[in-house]
Amino acid sequence: MAGVLDKESLAKYFPEPYFIGERDATLPVWPLFRRNFPQVDVHAGYVYESIDLAPLPGFSGTPPNLLLLFLKDATAGSSRASAAASPLARRLR
Repeated sequence: MAGVLDKESLAKYFPEPYFIGERDATLPVWPLFRRNFPQVDVHAGYVYESIDLAPLPGFSGTPPNLLLLFLKDATAGSSRASAAASPLARRLR
């Protein structure tokens, strides 16, 4: 099972000054950048869907799919349920 979000869908979660780069060719991750005018854009971290790296079954037997953010400076992180079949996970969205 592959992730359900494409670049356009991911962009909705990250408003300016952030933007999503091209998906990595080796790992199922998307680089996250921060616009830094007039200097070069800054690579802020990576975004990925949990189902691409750890498709562990949930209570319903279907793996939940979390959108995860890892920032390079390790000051913060975030997650959001992007697809899940269990009643508990649906309530968390």
